[in-house]
Amino acid sequence: MSGNKADALHDKTFTATLASRWHASCPSLQSVSLAGSIWLHNTRYGWVTLADLERLLRERQGTLLSRQKYWTETDPRTIPMEEARSELEENKEDVEQGNQMEQQMIVLRDSLLQFGGP
Repeated sequence: MSGNKADALHDKTFTATLASRWHASCPSLQSVSLAGSIWLHNTRYGWVTLADLERLLRERQGTLLSRQKYWTETDPRTIPMEEARSELEENKEDVEQGNQMEQQMIVLRDSLLQFGGP
């Protein structure tokens, strides 16, 4: 741990690269805690900070609400079949990604409760 906010351990680019290199050696690595920051591995976005993950979850929620509004206000008879299929595939991927991010938040919360954290 380092208290110097100007050193390499506090550099976001360096720490993301470090986590990525460790992950290459240990593919099961899912999180890294360094100098007051927590990094989580996300299959879509790569290594993200806890703040990034929270932002991504908020953005995802907004996107899902927008889609829901669009589909509830649209007359089903006017929707081309290809658009409906595409929407179903996109929703499936988003649900899987969202489930992964939410699971990461749960695991992180549990580990912080058990071991403490920044």
